[in-house]
Amino acid sequence: MQLRQRIIATALTYFKRFYARNSFRGSEPLLVLTTCIYVATKIEEYPLHIKNVVDEAKNVVGDPRLFKFDCSNVAEFEFYLMEEMDFYLIVHHSYRTLVKLMSDLKLPISCIQQAWWVTNDVYRTDIPLLYPPYTIAITVIFLVSVLISDANKYKDKIKEWFIGLNIDMSEIVEISQEIINFYELWTDYNERNIYGIFKKLRNSSNNDAVTSNSSSKAISEKKK
Repeated sequence: MQLRQRIIATALTYFKRFYARNSFRGSEPLLVLTTCIYVATKIEEYPLHIKNVVDEAKNVVGDPRLFKFDCSNVAEFEFYLMEEMDFYLIVHHSYRTLVKLMSDLKLPISCIQQAWWVTNDVYRTDIPLLYPPYTIAITVIFLVSVLISDANKYKDKIKEWFIGLNIDMSEIVEISQEIINFYELWTDYNERNIYGIFKKLRNSSNNDAVTSNSSSKAISEKKK
């Protein structure tokens, strides 16, 4: 669908916010994600027809047994998703702040590109739900200045810049550690396993439903 990164970031934020209140076993993650993308395209003023979004989701998943949803399912779930987010749909991202700060520091394009990639990865974590965008942008600059070789000759300038900031550096270090922990975890990630996890979640939900129905019948028989 060639979506802008901002749309993807908004959709991921919706997804995280939904599952901050709901369990994976009690919902369909693929339906939730598809609906998040659909809503994000509208909020970020890049509206796509609902059929295009659903068709793309089917193509990406590939297995019709896992993605058995149609446009009506997404349209119906859209209102439930917005209700779960208290209809607070505007998401403030750190991209603009990041580019502005790095331009002020006059860092090379390679550093800005690395910082942009790190910011993209941050949306795979819960960090955007816990910290304001400007703090995330400053943390990414801190990480790039420490870890990227192209930024070595700018370390003195960056150090002076950080000294002049009115910000809690302990919080910056804490967020940095969370990002590093994510990358360590990501090394063991295998995309082929994700659909197996979805199947286990669905089977687990079905088993819970069967158990619940059996318990209800047993209670009814006892009452009789």
